[in-house]
Amino acid sequence: DVAYYRAWGEWATTNGGLAQAMREYPTPAALLLWLPTFFTAGDTAYRVVFVAGMVVMAVLGLVSLLTLPERAATRAATLYLLSLGALGPIGFYRFDLVPGVLVLVACVSLVWGRRGWWSALMALATAIKLWPVILWPLGLARRTHRRAELMVAATSAVLIVGVSVALAGWDRLVSPLTWQSGRGLQVEAVAATWIYLARLVHPSTWSAALSDANSWDFSGPGVALTVRLVSLSQIGLLVWVVLLTRRLWSGAHHVDARTTTLAATSVVALALVTDKVFSPQYMAWILPVAALAVGLGGRDVPRWWGSALVCLAVLTQLSYPTTYGWLYPGGAD
Repeated sequence: DVAYYRAWGEWATTNGGLAQAMREYPTPAALLLWLPTFFTAGDTAYRVVFVAGMVVMAVLGLVSLLTLPERAATRAATLYLLSLGALGPIGFYRFDLVPGVLVLVACVSLVWGRRGWWSALMALATAIKLWPVILWPLGLARRTHRRAELMVAATSAVLIVGVSVALAGWDRLVSPLTWQSGRGLQVEAVAATWIYLARLVHPSTWSAALSDANSWDFSGPGVALTVRLVSLSQIGLLVWVVLLTRRLWSGAHHVDARTTTLAATSVVALALVTDKVFSPQYMAWILPVAALAVGLGGRDVPRWWGSALVCLAVLTQLSYPTTYGWLYPGGAD
């Protein structure tokens, strides 16, 4: 993907900007990927700058965790480092760590009662990848902070939209939404698990092909129905967010950063499980905030959560890139 980012960056430079480049990503994310092409020459230099940027983001996440009270900091930082290490290179060769760390820092800001930081960081994270927007209401539980958070959110949204439109136009602003709506059932999606089991008996019934979205998608009996069911499950995700928000807001005087972080972790997990699209790097969305949830949870969080998180990261690295070529015919390509 890093070579893909650079290729599109070069294309944007010679074709008048971002209006038609990397339309699957929000404009600020495309800008972030475009900028290194101005001061790097060749794929290797771009890759070095890109990976260095992701290392900086990882360090930012670690530093934010180390500002927590001692025991929570030790638990969270240890799990954070172990899980990112278990995830392997993909965490640093994609930019999904950026929104993951921004969400983490937003949750840490709740620990210290930094009014306005939650909305500002969530707006910035949403500008890079769209998914953090569903977490934003969770951090508005305290009524004394709500008006300030709403003002910060509105200001941030206006600035981000204004910059995006100025850079690439209105059509480019909404292109990530239309791009995602046309996606098929990606081979890594949780909803595709039944196909792997079925292929043990009928290996030639289902096939995978590289889609226009540069992902490997399944085709065959039951795939269209699965996509429709998964789309319906997104309604369940929204219902869960509404229920959590209502619960948090109704108990605002007793809601702390730990509760909000646990709620955010559950939403991210459900979003990953119920989507027809799932790439291995999406684990970088949940690893940082889950590490914080375990750290803040202390004895109230089951001990096996941390081990399970690291195991999931290891299995993700085993699925990609280690055994990716075995998932489907042609996968090694």
